[in-house]
Amino acid sequence: MIFVCTGTRVNNKSFATHFSDLLDDEGRIKVNAHFQVEGFDNVFALGDCCNMEQKMAYFAAKHGSVVSRNIQILQANDTGNKNKPLVSYTRTYISLFFSLFLFFLSLSLSLSLFLSLFLSLSLIHNTHKNKIKQQPEFIR
Repeated sequence: MIFVCTGTRVNNKSFATHFSDLLDDEGRIKVNAHFQVEGFDNVFALGDCCNMEQKMAYFAAKHGSVVSRNIQILQANDTGNKNKPLVSYTRTYISLFFSLFLFFLSLSLSLSLFLSLFLSLSLIHNTHKNKIKQQPEFIR
C-alpha cells in the first residue's frame, strides 16, 4: 500500500489514526535504519512520511533503493534460500549542503527577479517621463 505524503508539511491524514503512537513531533513515521516502521518487520516507510531525513525527492529516491533491496532480502530469507542481513541506510550529509545550496539559489533567483523587475519599471518610468518632457507645452 502506498500513501502520498507530499507538501510543505507531511500529509499524514491517511495513516495518522493507525500509526499515531509511531509519529514524531513533525507527524512523520518513526523508522529504523532499514526503513522498517518501529515494531514491524514487514512494514516500511520512506520519503517524506518517514523521520529519516529532510523532505526532498533526492533522499526519497535513495530511500527507495534501500527499501527495495531490503524487501528482496526479506523475501529470500522467507524462502529459506539465504539468511542475509538487511541493508542499513547511512545518512548523507550532503543534505545540509544541498539545503543551503537550494536556499541560496532560490534567494539569488528571487533577488535577481526583483532587481530585473525594479530596473524594468524604472526604465519604463524614465522613458515615459522623458516623452512627457519632449511634448510641446500646449499638449501637456
